[in-house]
Amino acid sequence: MSYLDRPRIHFTGEFQASPSTINNTPNNYNPANYNPDSLKPLDIELYWEPKGDGIFDLRECKVTAIETPEDASGAGSGDSLMATSVAAVYTGSPPKLVDLDPMQQNGSEIWGLTLMIGSFGGPYVKGTFEPIAFNGIWGNSQGQNTPRNSASGSAAYVSTLTNLEWNVGDSEVLAALQAASPERLSVRLVVFSHNNAPDTYAFNSDTFQAMAASGVPQAVLDQIASLADYVMNVDEEGNPKPQGSRGVIPTIQYVNYLLEQLLDVASINSYSAAIIDAARLPYEPWIDYNTGDPLPEQPQLSFNFGKLVGSVGPCAADEPTYVVPARTLAQASTETPSAWWASAKLDLASSAPSLTLDLANSLPIRLPEQPLWSEKLGTLSLAYYTGSGADKTYTTLVDSIDYSDPAFMGARAGMLTITDFGQVNPSLLASAPLALRSTVGGVTRTLLEENPSGLSVRADQFLYRMNPGMATTAAFNRGETNTLDLYVRKFGEVAGTDGLELSLTVMSPTEAVAYTLGTLGTSGTNGINEQNTSVPEGRLTVEPATVTVANGRATAVLRGADPGNPRGFVDGQVYFLRYQFTPAVAEYRGDPNDIVSVQIYDQHPITGTPTWENGIGAILTQYGMLYPIMGRFQLWTYEGVKQNRDKIERVFRTDFSQPLHMPATRDMSAIRRDLILQWFDAGMPEGASGGGSARDDAGAGGGRSQRGERGR
Repeated sequence: MSYLDRPRIHFTGEFQASPSTINNTPNNYNPANYNPDSLKPLDIELYWEPKGDGIFDLRECKVTAIETPEDASGAGSGDSLMATSVAAVYTGSPPKLVDLDPMQQNGSEIWGLTLMIGSFGGPYVKGTFEPIAFNGIWGNSQGQNTPRNSASGSAAYVSTLTNLEWNVGDSEVLAALQAASPERLSVRLVVFSHNNAPDTYAFNSDTFQAMAASGVPQAVLDQIASLADYVMNVDEEGNPKPQGSRGVIPTIQYVNYLLEQLLDVASINSYSAAIIDAARLPYEPWIDYNTGDPLPEQPQLSFNFGKLVGSVGPCAADEPTYVVPARTLAQASTETPSAWWASAKLDLASSAPSLTLDLANSLPIRLPEQPLWSEKLGTLSLAYYTGSGADKTYTTLVDSIDYSDPAFMGARAGMLTITDFGQVNPSLLASAPLALRSTVGGVTRTLLEENPSGLSVRADQFLYRMNPGMATTAAFNRGETNTLDLYVRKFGEVAGTDGLELSLTVMSPTEAVAYTLGTLGTSGTNGINEQNTSVPEGRLTVEPATVTVANGRATAVLRGADPGNPRGFVDGQVYFLRYQFTPAVAEYRGDPNDIVSVQIYDQHPITGTPTWENGIGAILTQYGMLYPIMGRFQLWTYEGVKQNRDKIERVFRTDFSQPLHMPATRDMSAIRRDLILQWFDAGMPEGASGGGSARDDAGAGGGRSQRGERGR
């Protein structure tokens, strides 16, 4: 059972994601790019949110449709849960959005999320969202002038809710859900149209003159003159991009943060309004790329907010934690407008057979925040086919899917449930591949379809953190080994999968660079090349390299050996693992992002006894540079850390799963964390110790590759 099954709850609203972007490129990890006394950036790329706090949150989300086992319409039949809120419940700190690594930003995870459907004053269910990264990321915004950044993307989070707390009250759907799966629920969130276009402020000779004309004294202008040195994005040569953009600073929060560093309180109170008014640039981020002029359509969502649709359904105790083993419809061609992979479930066990198709993350839009692109999609139909290759014969199941109805995405979260199969016997579909087809101008083509064999495969967990030399246990799953579970289905069922084999292959450095720079999440990131990515080879191994499927599952062991410090100021190394059927399955197409990413940390970041001068200061200073949310702890000075010891130690000792865990982005190894805690326990020695730090003279890790306009 999963969210593809009834009873099911759908909800719609907005999400907030505001990660710090200073840590988005390995080039910004070098302490030489910061003033050692104040951590003022001297030569770094700011991107779109340098003062990000890492928050992931929900806003104005409401239950919009309810499906019971007897009613698939979504109307809810007056259920008391309808139109109630869906929210992230937290005390002290909101959930966090976490990237695995600056060289793998194509799998952002949600940590510390407790999801509540309903309200304390009425019926509700509340549960812990098991941390998982998004998958299925693709560029769903495909119009000619769609933003050239990750705002044009869409992705899905598929996980489970555990530690459930129920107050069923008079809600029929909650009663049915609790009866079907009282301990766990399946949840799918689709996020898209995230507005990562910040307001921007220019500090150059023209704006300084405008400030002076507004009464800002020259002495104050001299104090903020260094703001003209900042840069948002650079090209592969390290020059500001676009040309002449030096001095452009994103977000009012970051501008205020810098002014507070440069000016006294009296000057801020007297002149900050005039400085900001003169520096503010027009907010028209969406442009015509042929002319450079602003588009008539501009973002309506607030900065750092995007759209979200979600669905929750039952989950049996023996189901995987993350993946939903299901039927999979893949892209039939690379023609535009493309569609993306969709999941489907045929239910023949119920008294009324049904077929559910999840299209929430599958169909294109013209621009972010816009409806599904009806002019390009035309009429959508659902069919099954017989034959293979060029000899396919399609039989239509649904003549027209009313995706243009706002309720399709806005209420039913992109879920299509079919209970009327017309003249087709639904049992026939148990072994017949499905196809989603588009008719435009009298021409019909296939957008998505199952492969003729009906096979699908997916890893349950696909991001791993490994600490060489540390044992993996039930309570600590980030040691030097871990288990990789892969789930295989044939037309959504276990039957017919026993004895199939999968090959597991670690990407070479050349393959790894081509992959990560080709993703929507990491494309254009500076400082990634074959000399510093997935090297040294052989540090990630998988045993066995070929696994056999039994009862729908295949299992291998991942092992991470010490990679040393090949990336200089970036800890450890990141590796990528592919899995595929062997021998190859005819006409099988997998999601290119269906890979396993593994970050293996440096086993010996410090030699000798940890002291402030021997490694600890370098580690904490780097986190003070990369995560402005931690700036209040003064991590770059011994006296500051000593003064804030209790606060720092408390968040370092907070469980990894909690949103208050430090650092918020979770890219500090358990090895380094333990060294810091040992240093605290030893009384925070300041002076150097024998052996010296092994890492504080390491190189920055290679050259630059084009960042472009992505800014993420």
